[in-house]
Amino acid sequence: MFDLERELDAVRTRLSANGIRYALCGGLAVGVYGFVRATVDIDLLIQAEDEERVYEAVSDLDYSIKARPMNFDNGATRIRRISKVDPTDGEVLMLDLLLLAPEYQHVWDTRRELQWNGRELWVVSPQGLIALKKSRSSAIDLADIEKLEKIR
Repeated sequence: MFDLERELDAVRTRLSANGIRYALCGGLAVGVYGFVRATVDIDLLIQAEDEERVYEAVSDLDYSIKARPMNFDNGATRIRRISKVDPTDGEVLMLDLLLLAPEYQHVWDTRRELQWNGRELWVVSPQGLIALKKSRSSAIDLADIEKLEKIR
């Protein structure tokens, strides 16, 4: 079974070592702001031009299964998923890369560098998370928005 915290730390370390800028988003980012909830993947906002570099950086962490590209909102939301399988139990862990689009430049510009486990972690701001979650507006996104609006 995967330890999401350990996996996030490993991914963050590989991206930093390769000079790749990122911002944690999704459920783990909501957790960083104090609202812990269940999640099964790692979501990162990245510059579109860094996509291939991210694949290379995490390949030695066994992220090697690429899904088909996912595009939503007339191309404003482009997700690239790369996964790995735990050899002991077959569990799959997904690393979802949200490619930065011009519509979300303000989300990138307001990302924050926080200290997490004694090292830096770049995280989308609460306002940025709200903007990303409004584009999807699933039930869990709406619940997250309600929580995040308390800390704006």
